[in-house]
Amino acid sequence: MQGESDSDLTSERYAHYLSALIEAINDDLQSGQYSVPWVAARSSYNKGAVFDGPRDGVDAVVRLGLAQLGPDTDLLGPEFREADNLHFNANGTRAAAALWTKVLMGGLYSE
Repeated sequence: MQGESDSDLTSERYAHYLSALIEAINDDLQSGQYSVPWVAARSSYNKGAVFDGPRDGVDAVVRLGLAQLGPDTDLLGPEFREADNLHFNANGTRAAAALWTKVLMGGLYSE
């Protein structure tokens, strides 16, 4: 879950960077005979605005089959943020954890 600091990236650039990261880590893990599922959140909230680049970039990576779609933490507005209107406050951290729990327990690991 990240994207706030990349709010200025286009969806293509964000998808490129995220895909490259996932593929590089997967290559390292596979050489060690490990495999992990990837889950990517829509997370672009920065100072009261959300940004299409990171959000659409995550969607592109999901369409490529490199990750499953995680929660939309952009739904957690200013009441869930610190004074910087970016990072989660205590209530935001709990709310984000609840969103992640719903996604992860909703089938990804229940097989």
